[in-house]
Amino acid sequence: MRRLLFIAALLAGCGVNPLPVPPELGGEISGSTCLPCDGTIRVAGEPGSAKNADAVWLVNLDRQSEPLLVPVANDGSFEALMDALPGDEIRLQARRDELRSVPLDLVATVDAVLEPAARPLADCFVVEPELELDDATVGATSFATLTLSHDCDTSLTIDSIALRAPAPAFEIAAPVAPFVLAPGETTTVTIQLTPEAAGLVEEVLLIEVSSPEPDRRPVTLFGIAD
Repeated sequence: MRRLLFIAALLAGCGVNPLPVPPELGGEISGSTCLPCDGTIRVAGEPGSAKNADAVWLVNLDRQSEPLLVPVANDGSFEALMDALPGDEIRLQARRDELRSVPLDLVATVDAVLEPAARPLADCFVVEPELELDDATVGATSFATLTLSHDCDTSLTIDSIALRAPAPAFEIAAPVAPFVLAPGETTTVTIQLTPEAAGLVEEVLLIEVSSPEPDRRPVTLFGIAD
């Protein structure tokens, strides 16, 4: 025990800082219809819903509208008005500087209530929710691969792999959908980033499954252009 205390004191004396606490998103997040504005819903996070964050990023996965980045209040609450219709899926993420929370995917119901997005194949079709590509200078290209792991009992039919909205900086190099994965088979999706301007480049890749059950895997692609 004394040795551990000594090591901790030594590290503190050497100026070793603890790892930064990542943002978190949770608690009560609600939706309501905006009566004066047809086709718009109000997304609100109650106090404490966004922790260690200074902003929340929101994007409608079923529309090509621009994502929103709204500030987080001191009490951890936030509010946004966004274009959405019943059945649309919304991805939210708490952010602070370059740190990001695990994305949260919610679906707007007929009453604009937000419910967790259904993922019926979550136990056997595994895809990471984000993919960070290496930094690239403007006009140059970087590559990254996304692994699709399939452990379902029956074959998996992937109907499409496409960007939510046009984004010239990103290109899906391979494979070409539709295709079928046998039980236990994995494959990789190759993404390339060729930025046209400096700064953060970001878009959502949608992987749509039709069999054995309809399902979806959104993947946020992002990279920095120098």
